[in-house]
Amino acid sequence: MSPSIQSVPGAQEFILSEISKFGTISFARFMEIALYHPEKGYYSSGCAHIGKSGDFYTSVSVGRIFAQILYTQFEEVWNALKQPSCFPLVEFGAHTGLFASDILQYAAELNTPFSKSLEYHIVESHPKLQQVQNGTLSHWPHQIHSCWEDVPPFQGMVFANELLDAFPVHLIEWSGSHWTERHITEDNGMFRFIAAEIADDVLEAATHSIPIPLPPGYVTEVCPLRQSWLKQLSQRFLRGALLFIDYGYPREEYFAPYRTSGTLACYHHHRRTYNPLVLVGKQDITAHVEFTSLIEGAKNCGFSLAGFTDQHHFLTAAAEPWLRSVEQAPLTDSLQSNLRRFQTLLHPALMGSQFHVMALTRELTPPVFSGFRYSRKDINNLRF
Repeated sequence: MSPSIQSVPGAQEFILSEISKFGTISFARFMEIALYHPEKGYYSSGCAHIGKSGDFYTSVSVGRIFAQILYTQFEEVWNALKQPSCFPLVEFGAHTGLFASDILQYAAELNTPFSKSLEYHIVESHPKLQQVQNGTLSHWPHQIHSCWEDVPPFQGMVFANELLDAFPVHLIEWSGSHWTERHITEDNGMFRFIAAEIADDVLEAATHSIPIPLPPGYVTEVCPLRQSWLKQLSQRFLRGALLFIDYGYPREEYFAPYRTSGTLACYHHHRRTYNPLVLVGKQDITAHVEFTSLIEGAKNCGFSLAGFTDQHHFLTAAAEPWLRSVEQAPLTDSLQSNLRRFQTLLHPALMGSQFHVMALTRELTPPVFSGFRYSRKDINNLRF
């Protein structure tokens, strides 16, 4: 049964107006409006809340320990670049700016040559989120850019945590002989899916890399937008490293025959559902990252794959100096709290195995990141 259209006025009306104009819209367009409509999108309107009182948790919401561990990895890139006096760190998907605040506060506490070189940038196109970020970072030097093109070409670091899963995806379905695209239409006050021929050449080309045979009715997601985004990054990023943390799989696992409904999911008040056509603008819509296509696109843009592993193994390796330093330290309340939070970041049932860490470099000699030294995934043997 198709769900009723019960949504935030604005996102609903905008979708309906496009359906009225075009007859149907792609799911990618539906997802774009639902998440990023300037006034009523889930993210752009400020409706998205993270943490206990929100819709989901992130590694950033666990505590400052996440930023403190990653700070050491950013410093390794600075060292690989021969310790420049100015080290731009550009974050995408900064949400409230909490991660940036944690990094800058830690840098101020350490007051090292690296911390003095750190120049923090955020790329954020939505004014409401810019306002929140400026408030969070009011005590720290930072720059917020409305688009990537506003960032001067630079050597440094790009970071994104749980950004790639929020890129709008196309939904496609295997008929047994060919792929069709799932569009959205409206019928008697209800949103519903309808099959359409794939008309976009880029989307059609992306389907050719999906392993078959697959069972008829198999539904999955394709996201050419991620490759386009990497291409844009490559045009202003001269030298350094990109570090992405997100949930997803390599191609063979992503398109496994048993994954008949794909990876699309929705989150609302910590409840995971699979119906994106309700609560439009009030719930998160997300899809796992298919890392193989992303890495292939990155290599075509002149990047090299520097590492790929799960968050558990990455953070364990990256945190090793800190863990050794506290072995004989008094077990204070603060240390116990940090250790508990660290365990949450590593826990296989929570974030440790669900999230993966991928590093790309340009004109840097490997190895760059110590966080990959305990990787269970040999990047030379992965089917990328």
